Amino acid sequence: MDVFKYQFSHHTCLLICLSLTLLTTISLSGCPKTNTPSSGTDSAQKLPEDKQKSSAKQPPTKEIVAGWSTPKVALILSGEIHGYLEPCGCSEKQSGGMSRRGDLFTKLMAKGWPVVGLDLGGTLKNSRRQSQIKFRIIHAAMSGLGYDAMTLGPEELALGADNLFTLGDSAARNPGQTQLVSANVVFFGTRDVGVPVQMKIVEENDVKIGVIGILGDSYKKEIIPAGADESLLSIEAMTPALEEAIAKMDQEAPSVKILLSHARPDETRALLTKFPIFDAAMTAGGIEDPYKDPELIGKTLLIEVGQKGKKVGVLGYYPDQDVKFRYELVELDSERFGKTRLMEEQMRYYQEILKDEKLVESEPAVPHPSGTTYVGSESCGECHTKAYAKWKTTKHGSRSFEDLINNNRNGFPGDPPISRIYDPECLCCHATGWEPQEVFRYEGGYLNLSETPHLTAQGCENCHGPGKRHDDLERAFKNGAEKSDELLAARQEVKRSRATAETQMCIQCHDNENSPKFNYEKYWEEVWHPWKD
Repeated sequence: MDVFKYQFSHHTCLLICLSLTLLTTISLSGCPKTNTPSSGTDSAQKLPEDKQKSSAKQPPTKEIVAGWSTPKVALILSGEIHGYLEPCGCSEKQSGGMSRRGDLFTKLMAKGWPVVGLDLGGTLKNSRRQSQIKFRIIHAAMSGLGYDAMTLGPEELALGADNLFTLGDSAARNPGQTQLVSANVVFFGTRDVGVPVQMKIVEENDVKIGVIGILGDSYKKEIIPAGADESLLSIEAMTPALEEAIAKMDQEAPSVKILLSHARPDETRALLTKFPIFDAAMTAGGIEDPYKDPELIGKTLLIEVGQKGKKVGVLGYYPDQDVKFRYELVELDSERFGKTRLMEEQMRYYQEILKDEKLVESEPAVPHPSGTTYVGSESCGECHTKAYAKWKTTKHGSRSFEDLINNNRNGFPGDPPISRIYDPECLCCHATGWEPQEVFRYEGGYLNLSETPHLTAQGCENCHGPGKRHDDLERAFKNGAEKSDELLAARQEVKRSRATAETQMCIQCHDNENSPKFNYEKYWEEVWHPWKD
C-alpha cells in the first residue's frame, strides 16, 4: 500500500505539470514461446466449462476478478470512450467514467497486483475546441492512472499532427506519461521525429511487454482524402508497417506481445491470421456493449471492450502456470466502483478550463432554420399563463439549469460543486437555444448568466421553436394591429403535436445515453400543457 500511495502522489504532481500545457494554443494541421490464452490452447479446442455460457448479457458479478491468484502483471485494456470522461449519460446509474476506472486501478493495486494500462484510442467525438481540451485532460488522466501506451484512431488524428506531436514528444521525454504508439502513422513525412513510436516495450515486475499499435487501412480514406497533401500526416499500409514493427519488437524479446488494433474487427482478424505472434489483441469498430467471451484467432486472444468507456478488460499474465492468461471484461457500474479524487480533480480542472476560455461565448453560433430568435419562457408566460405555470412545476422549468450546479456528481463530500454551466455538452439540454445532438448554440441562444439569464432552463422555445417573431406579432396585435396572415402563420409555426413531440423532440435530449429509462407516456403526463391562454 505504501508503494500505491507513493505512485498516486507522484501522478498527482505529474498531472499538475501536464495540465499547465492546456493553457497553450493548440495548432491544427492537418519469437519466444507461445503463451496459451485461458479461453483455449487453439481455435479447435472447446472453451472451459465456466466459459460455455449463453450469449445473453449477464449482470455484473459483485466481485471483480473473483478467484484469480496474483498475476505476474495485470493489463487494463480500454478504448473508444468517444469523449465520455464521465459515465455515459446524465444518470449516475450509467456505467463508465474515468473516476470509476481509477477506482478499478485502486482496487487491483490494493491487492498488490502490478498493473499496466493500454488504450486503443478513439477518445473523442469531434475535433472542435472542446475536444482538443478534453484530449489533453484524458491524456493527463491516463498518465496519472499508469497507462503506458495509447494508439491513435481517426478521432485523435483529426486534432492534427502539430497538436499530437507536441503532446507525444512531451510524453516521450517524461517518464510516466502515456506514450503515443502507431506502426503506420507518420508525422511530417519521417519517423525521425519520434512521435508516434512504432512499438513500445513496457517493463513491469520483471516482465517485458511488447506493444504495437496499428490503424486500419479502411480508415485512411476517411482521414486523408485521395490526392490530399500528406506532408504533415501520412498513413502507411498496415501489413508492411506491422512487419517492420514486429521485427523491431522481436529484437527486445518481450515475454508478452500485445497488438492495439484501431481497425475494424474483420481487418484485425485478417492481421492476426497473417501475423500469429501476438498473445492478445484489442480491436476497434465493434458493438457498443460487448458481452461475449474473447475470440481466439489461432492462439491470439481477440478482445473487444466496447465503446463510451462503460467497460474495460483485465488481462492477467501467469507465466508459471499451464494457462498463461486470464481475462475478464469489467463493467464500471455504480454499485461496485466509486469516485477517485485524482480523476475528480481532473474533471474539476477541465470545467475550469472551459470557463476560463469562455468556450460557450467563443464558439460560433448558427442561425436557427426558422429565421427568428429567442425571447425566453417568461415572455411566453405573459400570454400562456396556465401553460407557463405548469412548466414552472416541471423539472424542465424548476431545476434543469440548477442541476448543472448542484448535481449528483459534485466530487467528494465537503468539496465545492463541480459546475457544468460552462460546458456546451451539458448546456445543450439544460438551457434554451441549443442544438442538443450536435452540441452547438443557435444565434440568440443561452450565452451566460449575465447576458442571457432569461434563457436558463429547458424552456418553452426548445420545443416550440424560437418565439421572437411570434412574440413581436402578438404584442403588435394586442396594441391594435390587424390580424394578418403573418400573425396566423407565426401561430401555426410554434404549434407542436403530441406525435411530433414523441417522435422528434423529446428524444433529442432523452436519448438512450442520457435517459436510458425514459418512458414517453409516463413523462408526457408530467409536462402536458393543453391550455391556449
